[in-house]
Amino acid sequence: MLVLIGESGVGKTTIEDELIKKGYVRAISHTTREKRSNDVDGVNYFFVSREEMEELDRKGELAERIDFCGNVYALCKEQCKTDKIVVVAPEGLKQLLAKDDLDIFSVYLCAPDEVRKERMLGRGDTLEKAEERLAYDRETFAGIRDMVNITLDNSVKTLNEIVEEVVNEYEKYNNK
Repeated sequence: MLVLIGESGVGKTTIEDELIKKGYVRAISHTTREKRSNDVDGVNYFFVSREEMEELDRKGELAERIDFCGNVYALCKEQCKTDKIVVVAPEGLKQLLAKDDLDIFSVYLCAPDEVRKERMLGRGDTLEKAEERLAYDRETFAGIRDMVNITLDNSVKTLNEIVEEVVNEYEKYNNK
């Protein structure tokens, strides 16, 4: 499974979408958060109750689980297939890497803070929110580079170069 990780505003979703066009399948996580008007169950997330999430956890069906902003987000083991791609938080990556039965290839996407801040502002975040995210990410992503297979800096490469490099590295890794 290809796992993308990176701070806010580095382009994780954009790269995920491009790789899906190249044949990857998005791994769908479960969440206890409320479904938004534009969400589709089974497409954006599998929306479940806390009780259902706890039952999945008790049965040992979760590959990773994080609590964020009062909600639970989790990826079931059944979603962790070779052709799948997923974006996770650092804690989620740690949990996935701790599973001996999963084939994980992780890519850390990065960009300079100034670029990320500009992207966050461009998508509608307030200056205060963008600054909060930058500070939060500095702390949350400390040491993450040591946990990933490759690191890509998308401030230097074009999106197509990044996608090609990710695909090539993933294929090299899987052919070992």
